[in-house]
Amino acid sequence: MIHRCEIAVTAAVVVLLIRGMAFGQILQKNEYQREKEYAGKLEPTPIVAARVRTGAVQTLRIRFYADAEYRSGGTHWQERMRGQLAALNRIVEPSFAVRFEAESFHTWDHAGARGALAPMIDELEKRDPGLDVDWVIGLVAALPLVSMSFHDLGWARVLGRHFVQRSMTSVAEMQAFEQAFRSLDRADREHFYGVRKAHKETAIFLHEWAHTLGAVHVDATNRIMNGMYSFRGSLISDSDAGVISAGLTARLAAREQGSAAIDWSPVREALNKTDDPDWRRDDQMAILANLRGSSGPAATADPRQVARQAEPVSGPDARVLDDPRAEKADELRTRRRLGIPSGGTAFVLRREDEQAYADAFNGVSALIVDNKLKDAQKNLDTALKRFPGAPGLLTSSCELDLRAGRLRQAIKRCTDSLAVMEDQPRAHYLLGCIQAELGQPDRAIASLKRAIDLDGGERNYWESLAAEYRGLGRRREFTQFTIEYESRAPKP
Repeated sequence: MIHRCEIAVTAAVVVLLIRGMAFGQILQKNEYQREKEYAGKLEPTPIVAARVRTGAVQTLRIRFYADAEYRSGGTHWQERMRGQLAALNRIVEPSFAVRFEAESFHTWDHAGARGALAPMIDELEKRDPGLDVDWVIGLVAALPLVSMSFHDLGWARVLGRHFVQRSMTSVAEMQAFEQAFRSLDRADREHFYGVRKAHKETAIFLHEWAHTLGAVHVDATNRIMNGMYSFRGSLISDSDAGVISAGLTARLAAREQGSAAIDWSPVREALNKTDDPDWRRDDQMAILANLRGSSGPAATADPRQVARQAEPVSGPDARVLDDPRAEKADELRTRRRLGIPSGGTAFVLRREDEQAYADAFNGVSALIVDNKLKDAQKNLDTALKRFPGAPGLLTSSCELDLRAGRLRQAIKRCTDSLAVMEDQPRAHYLLGCIQAELGQPDRAIASLKRAIDLDGGERNYWESLAAEYRGLGRRREFTQFTIEYESRAPKP
């Protein structure tokens, strides 16, 4: 009996082990299938242009400068760039009857590695004005953190001939994908990462190149000219292509004449005659203002400088809130930045007072940025007397308290501000910083996520969120949040 019982038990155990192995294989297969399907959903949409142009193909010559970190990203970086140009040519040749060609490659030891891109443009222009080629492009180190903002990844001189592009190669990002998709084969993960990297390289190059030809930002999330990179951003629309074509016409005409000066009137005409509801009106009007009254070359500025010229916080001549043609999304974005509720709250700002409020808010913000905190507090007190309970001013008060180390007072100011107007990204960001200082990481993460939901283009929000996850040893969660965020349409 004992032997039979032992045999019976042993047989049962064997059956259970076999069943357990089969069940484990099923679970493993399901996990693999789940990750495979999820990875498939995150594969980029192929980039296409809506316009087709026939005729002789013109060659556009580009001179490249690569910094040490970019060059260290792998051997034969020149060949990798030629491969990228070949991929770009498959898009621009049928669409614009042009093709890119590398004129030469050079090393570049610029100042401020991993720093802001705008100063690198200035440095690159001084090093090489590029009057004997069509474009001069700087290739620089990758960001240490994930960013969805095009202008963290590339930067162009609007109506210029220079732009800078970061490397998209990231060992940290590859490791993050390995953690997020553990069940996939290495070959699958490398393919998935490679496809996304190639899409980002192409999209950023086209986005910055289009800026040098006069193209403006758009609100549509499926278009290359949206200010936020997305793997779903795939379209060069007919209206965007019209401006790009006009810019090419102007630039190629100047090249044929052997003139360094460019007549940008085709771009001015294209921007004036096109009524694209998704175009960012601030960009469009700023470039037109830059071109107004001149048939010759326009003074150029980087994209964020151009945009700032037309924002209501810039001065009395820039009244986006009063512009009947301003996009609803633009107004919502501006109101969130200034802390002006759209209605239905305890604080009401009369339409005729909006510009005065914007000027007051901007004045306080500028003093805070310059670290002139006493002057900022003085101006803030004056503004609050005129606009008591204004959410944006309460958020500024929160920031001043935070900078002064008055954390409990700061958290009350931010909470009071959000009680009046919940959709202020800056207030959520400051609240998250305070909660992190107070040792409340989960609350800080929730606040920072909300800030990113409202304005995912702010690099500080991403860096702070990454720091919180890193401090908790939860990097995989940050990677998953980043992937999920990128799969959603960015909030206006």
